[in-house]
This record gives sequence, structure tokens and C-alpha cells, in this order.
Amino acid sequence: MSSNITTLNRKKGNIKAQITKLSNWKETNDPSDVAAHLTVLEKLQKKFDDLKTEYFESATDEEILEIEISLAEMDSDIQDLETGVVTFRRDARSLTVVACAVV
Repeated sequence: MSSNITTLNRKKGNIKAQITKLSNWKETNDPSDVAAHLTVLEKLQKKFDDLKTEYFESATDEEILEIEISLAEMDSDIQDLETGVVTFRRDARSLTVVACAVV
């Protein structure tokens, strides 16, 4: 495994850690952080897309086969997070509208 792939694996680990942090936030459902988390999620998606590009530019076919499943899982996790945060944001807005209407 080349040193470039080792560096990419470290970047991948960093992105996985960020996914975990965002997943934990999603479980706490703190509405005050929704906009900030959407921004972080957008940046995370960009980092992930860059990482995939770097892997496909530098890895051998064998290395790509090894990493492809992991990248697909990470992509799925990011998409799930995005869906969850957007849904939470929409639900929070609905609750605010309902609360205002009741008052």
C-alpha cells in the first residue's frame, strides 16, 4: 500500500469520525444547531467527494476494490444524515408554526 493511500485512509477515518459526531447530534435532536449542522454536512459531502476522486486517481484496481464498499457505506451514511437533518428542520418549522397558531 502506497503512502498516498495511507494518507487517504487517514482522511477517510477523519470523515468517518465527523459522520459519527453528526449522527450523535441527530439523536439528541437539538433544534438550535440545525443550520450549523447543515453547513457542516455540506462541507463533509465536499470532503468526501474529493476523497473519492483522490482514491480513484491514485489507487490501483485492487486497492479500489478493497475500499469501494467502505466508500459506498460512508456515502449512504452521509445521505441518511442529510435526509434526517432536513426532515428535522422541516418538522421543527412545522412545530413552530403550530405553536404560533395556538398562542
